[in-house]
Amino acid sequence: MKTGVTLYKSIQKRFGTHELLSFLSEAKFNFVELYLPDEEFLTTTLDFELEKLQEFKEIISTYDFKITTHGLYDNCNGIISNLADLDETLRKKAILTTKKSIELCNFLDCGVIVIHPGTLFPNMKRKKSSSMNFLATQPLDRSKGVANIQDSIMNLLDYAEDFGVVLCLENEVPRFETIPICDNPFTLIQLCQTILEQGGDNFCGATLDIGHLALECTFYGFDLLQTIKAFQPYFKHIHLHDNQMIPCPLGGTKADVGYGDLHYPLGNGSIPYNDIIALLKQSDADTIINFELFRVKKLDDFKTSTQVLEAI
Repeated sequence: MKTGVTLYKSIQKRFGTHELLSFLSEAKFNFVELYLPDEEFLTTTLDFELEKLQEFKEIISTYDFKITTHGLYDNCNGIISNLADLDETLRKKAILTTKKSIELCNFLDCGVIVIHPGTLFPNMKRKKSSSMNFLATQPLDRSKGVANIQDSIMNLLDYAEDFGVVLCLENEVPRFETIPICDNPFTLIQLCQTILEQGGDNFCGATLDIGHLALECTFYGFDLLQTIKAFQPYFKHIHLHDNQMIPCPLGGTKADVGYGDLHYPLGNGSIPYNDIIALLKQSDADTIINFELFRVKKLDDFKTSTQVLEAI
């Protein structure tokens, strides 16, 4: 089984990078996922921070991990990266950013990059009280955003193939402040189907984020297991984490009351993982299963999550 853990900076700082990696190695994880929004490996001029990259590569190689990468999204740390941007100039800059991220993956011998399909309002300040008032005055062209991400990915496929990197589009969380393009799971399923029909089968697919999907299905009223079945022809990478299945679209996450995208260890929320994992194990896909845990109290939380996976 190919299993990995996302290397959030906050987790590394809490436990220590070497202590975390040593634990994950002893726990038989195969992969680590580099969370690029946390890192400063790319400058605003899209140059590599080669010294930092080389140091990271050497540390990882000490533990014999393979790497996946979570790409940049929206407009991150001054770097334009929203592939669905309605501003054509910014969208072209985002394509260049993603090409540079693909090169970075190749440098790290990484074969998968997770891509957020994009948002309609990447620069909007997240003011909860004014979100709905703002949206009421703006033209929302979601169909144009979907067309833009499709065109962006088609523009990137040859580049991805040249560097041996699979582009995995991730389903997102309903969020009114920024309007993610693919917060409806069937938007992403249709997008993947269209791209694959146009020849993107080998170097494009979906990252099926189960934590996000549980919130999407609650919000839109879809059956969770049936929606996972609909994703099965397309996913090549999976994110696992838990939550209470209560979406919080105006605020994103409210951990104190259990709302939103909580990224708990498996078993700490309400997602029916027994049924989900049994279903996932029926798939023939050669898939990396990544534990994208954020609210981790102790290192054993990672091991406990894998035990849920292995017990079924």
